[in-house]
Amino acid sequence: MAITPDKFKERLRVKESPLEKKAAVEYEEILDHQADKCVQIFRKPLCVLSGAAGTGKTTVIKAILDNIDRVHGAGTSFLLMAPTGKAAERIKTQTGKLSKTIHSHLAKTGWINENFTLKRSGGATGQDYNTIIIDECSMIDLNPFATLLRSINWNSVQRVILIGDPNQLPPIGRGRVFADTIDWLKSEYPNNVATLLDNIRQLVNTVEDKGHGILDLAEIFIQEN
Repeated sequence: MAITPDKFKERLRVKESPLEKKAAVEYEEILDHQADKCVQIFRKPLCVLSGAAGTGKTTVIKAILDNIDRVHGAGTSFLLMAPTGKAAERIKTQTGKLSKTIHSHLAKTGWINENFTLKRSGGATGQDYNTIIIDECSMIDLNPFATLLRSINWNSVQRVILIGDPNQLPPIGRGRVFADTIDWLKSEYPNNVATLLDNIRQLVNTVEDKGHGILDLAEIFIQEN
């Protein structure tokens, strides 16, 4: 099955977007950039998709999921997770696939004690999954992430995609798993990190004359800048 930017671009385009009529040229450029990022990470067994709020991370993930179904078949099994219920519900709404919180997955597979602490051993590895996607990874600290890794049967996993914004506040608990993973991948496997730079939300607000002062203010605090 063909894995080309055009195949991803078909799924990335939001036909009802105001950008189709009011900023068609800019929108096409953004779609081209997103499609290139999809191709870049599609075959990677471990990859990161990073980007600030409004850059279309969830839309990109939907395009990747659609193409996994297209290439590997509709029987492909997914495990979609996020650290919060709100984030998990957003993934479900945007992609049309079931998603859950990390703690819900750990509870189901027996990795949480009766006093709600996390086990170091003794839990199950759950069912077999081909693709694992974890959203809002910047919020996850070391302990739940380590337990999550123990709860997965890695023999069936073909790809793991970590999603988030490394410039968000670090997790409350110990460790900076997402930021450290990005640093390691950039050093050892730079093509496994795809960063979305075009802010679609900002462009939509501009063409609809809604303003984007909040996003401009947030740019001041981005660590890389």
